[in-house]
Amino acid sequence: MHLAPEAPVGWDDRTAKLVLMQNSEDITRVERALLFLHRIGIPLRRTGERAKSFLPGVWIEGGTLMYNLEDLRYPGDLFHEAGHLAIIPSMFRHLVPKSYDFEPVETTPFDEALNAYLEDNPLMRPDYTEDPVIRGILQMGECEAIAWSYAAMLASGGDPERCFTEDVKAYNGGGEEVHLMLEACSHYGINGLQAGGMTTTKTYPMLTRWLQI
Repeated sequence: MHLAPEAPVGWDDRTAKLVLMQNSEDITRVERALLFLHRIGIPLRRTGERAKSFLPGVWIEGGTLMYNLEDLRYPGDLFHEAGHLAIIPSMFRHLVPKSYDFEPVETTPFDEALNAYLEDNPLMRPDYTEDPVIRGILQMGECEAIAWSYAAMLASGGDPERCFTEDVKAYNGGGEEVHLMLEACSHYGINGLQAGGMTTTKTYPMLTRWLQI
Protein backbone atom coordinates (compact mmCIF):
# COMPACT_ATOMS: atom_id res chain seq x y z
CA MET A 1 0.00 0.00 0.00
CA HIS A 2 1.50 3.32 -1.07
CA LEU A 3 1.13 6.73 0.47
CA ALA A 4 -1.08 9.22 -1.29
CA PRO A 5 0.97 11.85 -3.17
CA GLU A 6 -0.03 14.82 -1.05
CA ALA A 7 -0.26 15.33 2.69
CA PRO A 8 -3.69 16.25 4.08
CA VAL A 9 -4.56 19.93 4.04
CA GLY A 10 -3.76 21.55 7.37
CA TRP A 11 -1.04 19.16 8.53
CA ASP A 12 1.88 20.84 10.22
CA ASP A 13 5.51 20.01 9.42
CA ARG A 14 5.84 17.59 12.35
CA THR A 15 2.92 15.47 11.22
CA ALA A 16 4.04 15.46 7.60
CA LYS A 17 7.53 14.21 8.56
CA LEU A 18 6.02 11.36 10.57
CA VAL A 19 4.67 9.81 7.36
CA LEU A 20 8.04 8.07 7.00
CA MET A 21 8.32 7.21 10.70
CA GLN A 22 5.28 5.02 11.23
CA ASN A 23 7.00 2.75 13.73
CA SER A 24 8.47 5.57 15.74
CA GLU A 25 7.47 5.86 19.39
CA ASP A 26 7.21 9.61 18.80
CA ILE A 27 3.94 9.15 16.92
CA THR A 28 0.90 9.85 19.05
CA ARG A 29 -2.28 7.80 18.74
CA VAL A 30 -4.00 10.62 16.88
CA GLU A 31 -1.10 11.02 14.46
CA ARG A 32 -1.03 7.30 13.78
CA ALA A 33 -4.75 7.34 13.04
CA LEU A 34 -4.41 10.30 10.69
CA LEU A 35 -1.48 8.73 8.88
CA PHE A 36 -3.40 5.53 8.28
CA LEU A 37 -6.52 7.32 7.06
CA HIS A 38 -4.37 9.38 4.71
CA ARG A 39 -2.69 6.25 3.33
CA ILE A 40 -5.97 4.60 2.42
CA GLY A 41 -7.31 7.69 0.68
CA ILE A 42 -9.62 9.37 3.19
CA PRO A 43 -9.58 13.15 2.46
CA LEU A 44 -8.50 14.97 5.63
CA ARG A 45 -8.57 18.63 6.60
CA ARG A 46 -7.42 20.13 9.86
CA THR A 47 -9.45 23.16 10.89
CA GLY A 48 -9.87 25.60 13.73
CA GLU A 49 -13.63 25.55 13.41
CA ARG A 50 -15.44 24.80 16.66
CA ALA A 51 -18.26 22.72 15.27
CA LYS A 52 -21.00 21.29 17.46
CA SER A 53 -20.49 17.83 16.01
CA PHE A 54 -21.87 14.57 17.38
CA LEU A 55 -18.32 13.46 18.16
CA PRO A 56 -16.29 16.45 19.43
CA GLY A 57 -13.58 17.63 17.09
CA VAL A 58 -14.40 15.49 14.06
CA TRP A 59 -17.09 15.56 11.39
CA ILE A 60 -17.72 14.98 7.70
CA GLU A 61 -18.18 17.83 5.29
CA GLY A 62 -18.41 17.51 1.50
CA GLY A 63 -16.67 14.13 1.42
CA THR A 64 -13.80 15.28 3.66
CA LEU A 65 -13.05 14.26 7.23
CA MET A 66 -12.68 17.51 9.15
CA TYR A 67 -10.90 17.54 12.49
CA ASN A 68 -9.99 20.06 15.19
CA LEU A 69 -7.21 18.78 17.43
CA GLU A 70 -8.21 21.13 20.24
CA ASP A 71 -11.66 19.58 20.51
CA LEU A 72 -10.91 15.97 19.54
CA ARG A 73 -11.19 13.71 22.59
CA TYR A 74 -10.46 10.20 21.38
CA PRO A 75 -8.50 8.78 18.40
CA GLY A 76 -11.24 6.19 17.94
CA ASP A 77 -13.63 8.98 16.95
CA LEU A 78 -11.49 9.64 13.86
CA PHE A 79 -11.85 6.02 12.79
CA HIS A 80 -15.58 5.97 13.44
CA GLU A 81 -16.36 9.04 11.35
CA ALA A 82 -13.94 7.88 8.66
CA GLY A 83 -15.87 4.62 8.59
CA HIS A 84 -19.08 6.43 7.73
CA LEU A 85 -17.31 8.15 4.86
CA ALA A 86 -15.45 5.07 3.61
CA ILE A 87 -18.52 2.84 3.21
CA ILE A 88 -20.36 5.33 0.99
CA PRO A 89 -20.00 4.56 -2.75
CA SER A 90 -17.40 6.92 -4.21
CA MET A 91 -19.75 8.58 -6.70
CA PHE A 92 -21.77 10.02 -3.81
CA ARG A 93 -19.05 10.67 -1.24
CA HIS A 94 -18.40 14.28 -2.24
CA LEU A 95 -22.07 15.11 -1.70
CA VAL A 96 -22.20 14.14 1.96
CA PRO A 97 -23.53 17.18 3.87
CA LYS A 98 -22.09 18.48 7.11
CA SER A 99 -22.57 15.71 9.63
CA TYR A 100 -23.12 18.26 12.41
CA ASP A 101 -25.84 20.20 10.56
CA PHE A 102 -28.86 19.05 12.53
CA GLU A 103 -31.31 21.53 10.99
CA PRO A 104 -34.24 19.53 9.58
CA VAL A 105 -34.42 19.60 5.79
CA GLU A 106 -36.67 17.67 3.45
CA THR A 107 -33.85 16.51 1.22
CA THR A 108 -30.20 17.19 0.36
CA PRO A 109 -28.22 16.83 -2.88
CA PHE A 110 -26.83 13.64 -1.34
CA ASP A 111 -30.31 12.21 -0.81
CA GLU A 112 -31.40 13.29 -4.28
CA ALA A 113 -28.41 11.60 -5.91
CA LEU A 114 -29.01 8.36 -4.02
CA ASN A 115 -32.72 8.33 -4.87
CA ALA A 116 -32.06 9.12 -8.52
CA TYR A 117 -29.58 6.27 -8.83
CA LEU A 118 -31.94 3.82 -7.15
CA GLU A 119 -34.78 4.87 -9.44
CA ASP A 120 -32.70 4.53 -12.62
CA ASN A 121 -30.83 1.32 -11.85
CA PRO A 122 -32.25 -2.05 -10.82
CA LEU A 123 -30.44 -4.08 -8.20
CA MET A 124 -30.41 -7.11 -10.47
CA ARG A 125 -28.82 -6.57 -13.88
CA PRO A 126 -29.87 -8.31 -17.12
CA ASP A 127 -26.94 -10.69 -16.73
CA TYR A 128 -28.26 -11.66 -13.26
CA THR A 129 -25.46 -9.92 -11.39
CA GLU A 130 -26.17 -7.36 -8.69
CA ASP A 131 -25.31 -3.70 -9.08
CA PRO A 132 -22.39 -3.19 -6.64
CA VAL A 133 -23.24 0.49 -6.17
CA ILE A 134 -26.73 -0.35 -4.95
CA ARG A 135 -25.25 -3.01 -2.72
CA GLY A 136 -23.01 -0.32 -1.27
CA ILE A 137 -25.93 2.07 -0.77
CA LEU A 138 -27.85 -0.57 1.14
CA GLN A 139 -24.90 -1.23 3.46
CA MET A 140 -23.78 2.20 4.65
CA GLY A 141 -25.25 2.26 8.13
CA GLU A 142 -23.99 2.68 11.67
CA CYS A 143 -23.16 -1.01 12.19
CA GLU A 144 -21.04 -1.14 9.04
CA ALA A 145 -19.16 2.02 10.10
CA ILE A 146 -18.41 0.45 13.49
CA ALA A 147 -17.14 -2.77 11.92
CA TRP A 148 -15.02 -0.76 9.46
CA SER A 149 -13.52 1.31 12.28
CA TYR A 150 -12.45 -1.79 14.20
CA ALA A 151 -10.71 -3.24 11.14
CA ALA A 152 -8.98 0.09 10.51
CA MET A 153 -7.81 0.38 14.12
CA LEU A 154 -6.18 -3.04 13.88
CA ALA A 155 -4.61 -2.36 10.48
CA SER A 156 -3.14 0.92 11.69
CA GLY A 157 -1.42 -0.76 14.62
CA GLY A 158 -3.78 0.78 17.14
CA ASP A 159 -5.50 -0.71 20.16
CA PRO A 160 -9.19 -1.31 19.36
CA GLU A 161 -10.07 -2.38 22.90
CA ARG A 162 -8.81 0.92 24.28
CA CYS A 163 -10.56 2.88 21.53
CA PHE A 164 -13.90 1.21 22.19
CA THR A 165 -13.79 1.41 25.98
CA GLU A 166 -11.98 4.62 26.99
CA ASP A 167 -15.13 6.72 26.51
CA VAL A 168 -17.48 5.09 29.00
CA LYS A 169 -20.49 6.88 27.49
CA ALA A 170 -19.85 5.67 23.93
CA TYR A 171 -22.16 3.07 22.38
CA ASN A 172 -24.67 3.76 25.17
CA GLY A 173 -22.13 2.50 27.67
CA GLY A 174 -21.66 -0.76 25.80
CA GLY A 175 -18.26 -0.19 24.24
CA GLU A 176 -16.76 -3.28 25.86
CA GLU A 177 -19.56 -5.49 24.50
CA VAL A 178 -19.22 -3.98 21.03
CA HIS A 179 -15.49 -4.63 21.09
CA LEU A 180 -15.98 -8.25 22.19
CA MET A 181 -18.49 -8.87 19.38
CA LEU A 182 -16.10 -7.44 16.81
CA GLU A 183 -13.19 -9.41 18.22
CA ALA A 184 -15.29 -12.58 17.96
CA CYS A 185 -16.38 -11.62 14.42
CA SER A 186 -20.02 -11.73 15.50
CA HIS A 187 -20.98 -8.06 15.12
CA TYR A 188 -23.88 -7.22 12.79
CA GLY A 189 -21.81 -4.75 10.80
CA ILE A 190 -19.47 -7.45 9.51
CA ASN A 191 -22.28 -9.04 7.52
CA GLY A 192 -23.09 -5.61 6.11
CA LEU A 193 -19.52 -5.09 4.97
CA GLN A 194 -19.60 -8.51 3.35
CA ALA A 195 -22.85 -7.71 1.56
CA GLY A 196 -21.22 -4.51 0.34
CA GLY A 197 -18.27 -6.43 -1.08
CA MET A 198 -15.69 -5.05 1.34
CA THR A 199 -14.82 -8.23 3.25
CA THR A 200 -16.09 -11.73 4.03
CA THR A 201 -17.11 -13.21 7.33
CA LYS A 202 -14.20 -15.64 7.00
CA THR A 203 -11.50 -13.04 6.36
CA TYR A 204 -12.67 -10.14 8.56
CA PRO A 205 -11.04 -8.03 10.01
CA MET A 206 -9.06 -8.03 6.78
CA LEU A 207 -10.84 -5.94 4.16
CA THR A 208 -10.68 -6.43 0.40
CA ARG A 209 -10.82 -2.66 0.01
CA TRP A 210 -10.90 0.26 2.44
CA LEU A 211 -13.10 2.51 0.33
CA GLN A 212 -16.39 1.47 -1.20
CA ILE A 213 -16.36 1.45 -5.03
